Amino acid sequence: TALYMAAWVNSNLPNRVEKLEAILQDAEDNSPVPLNEVPYNILMHAYASNVQYKKEYATQAGTLLRHMWSRGVECDVSTYSSLLLALSNAGNPDRAIELLMQMEEQAERTNIFPNTICYNIVLDSLAKQRTKESAMRAEALLRRMGSMSEKGINPLSAPDIVSFTSVIRAWAKSKTADAAEKAESLLLQCLEQSVKTKNVAPDDMMFNTVLHAWAEHRESQKESFNRKGRGETGARRAESLMRLMKESGDIKPDDVSYNIIMNAWYNSGNHKAAAERTRELFKEMKSEYRAGDTSKKPDEITYNTVMKTLVQSRSNGCFDEARALVEEMKAEGLKPTTTTYNHLMSGVVKSGERDAVEKAEGLLQEMEEMYKNGNKGVRPNEISFNILLHAYAKSKDPRNAEKAERLLNRMAEMLGQDGREGTGPSTQSFASVLDAYANCGKSEAAENLFDRMTSSGQVHVNTITYNTVLNAFAKSRAKDAPHRAEALLNRMQEEYEAGNEEVRPNVISFSSVLNCWATSSLEGAAERSESILSRMQDLASRGSTHVAPNAICYSTVLAAWSRSKDPDSAKRAIAILERMEEAYENGQENARPNSYCYNATLNAIAKSCLADKAEMAYQLLQRMVEAHKKDPGFATPSVTSYSTVLNACAYTEGSAEQKKEAFRIARTAFSEFLESVYGDPNVVTYVNFLTACLRLIPSGATRDNFMVAVFRECHEKGLVNDKVVSVLQRGVTPDVFLEIMSSLKLS
Repeated sequence: TALYMAAWVNSNLPNRVEKLEAILQDAEDNSPVPLNEVPYNILMHAYASNVQYKKEYATQAGTLLRHMWSRGVECDVSTYSSLLLALSNAGNPDRAIELLMQMEEQAERTNIFPNTICYNIVLDSLAKQRTKESAMRAEALLRRMGSMSEKGINPLSAPDIVSFTSVIRAWAKSKTADAAEKAESLLLQCLEQSVKTKNVAPDDMMFNTVLHAWAEHRESQKESFNRKGRGETGARRAESLMRLMKESGDIKPDDVSYNIIMNAWYNSGNHKAAAERTRELFKEMKSEYRAGDTSKKPDEITYNTVMKTLVQSRSNGCFDEARALVEEMKAEGLKPTTTTYNHLMSGVVKSGERDAVEKAEGLLQEMEEMYKNGNKGVRPNEISFNILLHAYAKSKDPRNAEKAERLLNRMAEMLGQDGREGTGPSTQSFASVLDAYANCGKSEAAENLFDRMTSSGQVHVNTITYNTVLNAFAKSRAKDAPHRAEALLNRMQEEYEAGNEEVRPNVISFSSVLNCWATSSLEGAAERSESILSRMQDLASRGSTHVAPNAICYSTVLAAWSRSKDPDSAKRAIAILERMEEAYENGQENARPNSYCYNATLNAIAKSCLADKAEMAYQLLQRMVEAHKKDPGFATPSVTSYSTVLNACAYTEGSAEQKKEAFRIARTAFSEFLESVYGDPNVVTYVNFLTACLRLIPSGATRDNFMVAVFRECHEKGLVNDKVVSVLQRGVTPDVFLEIMSSLKLS
């Protein structure tokens, strides 16, 4: 019976489990002698090794165990290890651990001690969970194995290399902050123990697992100070570990080791250092392969990793260098793949070169020709097309926007042709075309494409899709763009309130509409943008915190009022700024006024006709200075801030007394700026202060002296230009003007 069942197990036929069940049932019914555990173990193993119905067969394996007990069949360690494997494959490590503990508890009575294989099955199950908790449980179980073996409680439980590798893998896959440290610590422990116990000596698989953990390492805030990406720590620690491999004697880094480390550098965020180090590693790898070490032969993954790292660096000639690697691959008998060309296309698009679009088009055409000629390994996929679509979007050329839509239509036509699944347009594809239209201000074309998306049901419309069209309206110069943008935002809000969570408007959605109104020349644009800001505040107060306005939203509306000709524009801007300050004081961190907010309000005051605008501007400047002192990272006054205050003073209208006060403020602000740490005066600063002298000081010797002194200072700083000279000429007598120009040897 056992031999007959074993033949069916080895057949790998799809109905083998059902056939084994039938054979065992027939043997139970007709065998002249009681069956032993072997036939049952064969069926148990079949349950455990079946990958199609893992959970179902895990349940049946448990049922079979209880059936064996009911018939008085003695189970052995093979029975339990198969059941553990079935539970592990079904993704149920908790039940596997429970069974393992039962085996330990009953071992003295049953004489069935779980062996290393049983423990390794459970360790592998925990490693597959990819969580910190499972990694900790795996390590605890590893310690338990060693302890039980050393104390003689279970001599069969001694950990071996598989045990340690499983726990290392558990930590590596957990992706926790200390995962790589934990994995390397276990590796070093194995190295230490291998002096006495050879069956735990690390092999290349164990080393490569730890290398991978370091490649996936994400640095702490302290480690990654001002860096982008995962940081260099992982790459450098991985290289340090590879040196340890070389020093260990028995183990040598292979192509997998080098590929992992080069990928770690790719993810490091230091693109220049990554390119340089990857070149060196690649050169070292090829040198050792040519010297006879076949384990270091560069493969497709190697070349693809080198290429993507080179093009990511955007250094001079990096694209040509990567392009040459394609020819080198072919010379080495390796076939470039779709991934290879996608890396090249992505690199040239990111390079910012003038002919980037043309080069990307050429690469896609090359891929298609190779595919048509029988090279199925370079079939353009969705990623290939999306890279070119992204290139079109970045170019901001209306002709490329039209090309993008034609390519989108072509992708839709190709879907399913010649078995070409995976080439159809995705949400990202449509978004790129929408972005292409948005970047060249063709809002109507973007809206038409969006309507096509929503009506056809071809792709999934989400918040990003809506926002891309709203961005197109924001960049459009069409007069009706603000109205159409707001209508689309209302449609988005209605769809969200109807239950579609995928189109929930966010701050970006509202910001685009705010910007659309703020930059519009339509009458009442500033007031309309403020009403949208109020709508955001109202929604946020009722729980929709995802649309709480931030400093950018406020500054957009402030800028709208600063451009407005409404006589109340300054007062409206000040009121909004005060709302910001109040919101920030009440705990709304994203409402903290920044420099742009203060400067936009100052500009609104300066452009107003208010009699006391000089005093208002100066007082607001002082608030800005105080806000900056409280938190130096925000609201830093600048040359723009002080120059705007000077402008407000210069164009103050009113009585002689009011003009005298305005000049006093201008003089104070100018002196404070010269003594401050907020930058140096520029041409505008001097033009505005000279204009203040011209307009606020009565003509005569006093004005002449003031303006000449300021002009000399401006000349010393090398800031004299036609505008400065023009203001001076209008403010002093002709004789004084000619004298100062002559003394400074100015024409």
